Amino acid sequence: MGRSGRVPFLRFRGAAFLVLALLSCGRSVVEESIDAGTIDAGTTCEVEENGDGTKTVTCSDGTSAIVPNDQYPPTQPGGTCRVANPGSPDGGISITCVGGSSCVTLEGDYYVRDNQDWVTFVRAGCTTVTGALTIGDGVKMLAPPAEALHSVGSLVVRRNLFLTTLFFPSLEVVSGELTIFYNRVATLELPRLTTVDGSLTVEEANELTRVNMPELMVVGGDLRLIALGTYSNTLGTLALPRLRSVTGDLHLANTPLPLNLPALTTLGSLIVDNNRLLPNLALPLLDSVGTLHVLNNPELTSLSLPALTTVLGRVMIGNPKLTDLSLPGLTTVAGDLDLFAGQLRTLTLPALRQTADLRVSSAWLEELNLPSLTAVAQLTLRNNLRMTSVNLPLLTTVLNGSFRTGPVLALSENLALTSVQIPILTLVNGDVGISRNPALTSVSLPALASVAGDFVVSANGVLTGLSLPELRNVGRAMTVTTNATLRQCLVDQLRNQLTSGPQTYISSGNTGSPNICP
Repeated sequence: MGRSGRVPFLRFRGAAFLVLALLSCGRSVVEESIDAGTIDAGTTCEVEENGDGTKTVTCSDGTSAIVPNDQYPPTQPGGTCRVANPGSPDGGISITCVGGSSCVTLEGDYYVRDNQDWVTFVRAGCTTVTGALTIGDGVKMLAPPAEALHSVGSLVVRRNLFLTTLFFPSLEVVSGELTIFYNRVATLELPRLTTVDGSLTVEEANELTRVNMPELMVVGGDLRLIALGTYSNTLGTLALPRLRSVTGDLHLANTPLPLNLPALTTLGSLIVDNNRLLPNLALPLLDSVGTLHVLNNPELTSLSLPALTTVLGRVMIGNPKLTDLSLPGLTTVAGDLDLFAGQLRTLTLPALRQTADLRVSSAWLEELNLPSLTAVAQLTLRNNLRMTSVNLPLLTTVLNGSFRTGPVLALSENLALTSVQIPILTLVNGDVGISRNPALTSVSLPALASVAGDFVVSANGVLTGLSLPELRNVGRAMTVTTNATLRQCLVDQLRNQLTSGPQTYISSGNTGSPNICP
């Protein structure tokens, strides 16, 4: 006939047929009663499975009832329950209920020290835990599963080296933190989880092979996925197909798997670093982010963010095998934009209008496409060994909003660079430095009228053309030196057209010939 349990009834309500569920002292569950008006306080009952979708409740006073399975364990009348005797000498933990007989809401925290504590919790049938449900390091399996549990304040599984499976079949909401840290878990199953109001952390789960959270839509804090599956190397694509919003940071690190977030639109910050087998990263609907860091992923060859328009903080992208980078919708970067990678060959940001500091350094960079850029705080192009030209057709201002030291318009050590054209640039609110570009033949800044700091052009061995017809102000020093093919008369003309400044003027080693200027 299936399982049966004989337990004393502690309390009855009402005069008609009523099914009650109570948890008694210690670790036992008091389950059902029937006609509360006819049962004495000392009555005991047995519950038997009928195999047809019902259970038979038979009591020692001769009364009985057939109860549908969907009413067992009963949920009404529901009660608010608390953990009792957590430090009792025999190690027993009990859950006591008031205001009702079934455990609808367990107030406070519940710490699961061992398997028996887990069985006690499951038998209570609580649907909600208002505090933290913590799985301790002595729990060897979560069996049977907590089918009734729908909501917890926090869920913590930390430093447990026994559990290989975490399965919460009905859990839908975590109103605080969900933390799984330093465990031997191979399978993580949260099939109905939709919301984590705090942070969701899965970290140091080195033997993880499966993650299933198909209904997760919102994470109110950070989403940290760090060091997952590093021992097994069998973890498939980490897919969160319905995740729309992460209020805090999304941090993926030291994890050998692709990341699939096809619905993600809003994110505090994106940090993807040191993932040794990550081949690509695609977030097709992400339109805004706080900061964007994609660094040191040795196998990353593709980065796709087609809908991204705004970065509110800093962008840092540097991955040794990333050869082509295009962010077609990006218009604004409020912080700095740092792009460096050993094999980056093309950089295309067709819609970018403004950023703070723009720094590009890649030994393999050949094409730099910034056709819409109008304003930067600092522009640094350094050590781009294959880039042959710089053309910024709409750049009007280099602002130096934080008054940085050193050049705010800096082009140096670009070994293949032959020409620089910035046709409508009018103001550099800081220093200009164009130096050590051994292939540079011409610099054309036809609209530049004012340089607030130093103006330096030096050690460009084949430079012959220096066109700045509108330059009238240099705020501090003007230094044009050791440009072996540049005619000194051009430098003198440039100096003589100034109406303000410089404070100092240094010119030497410009030995181009013939030294004749119109």
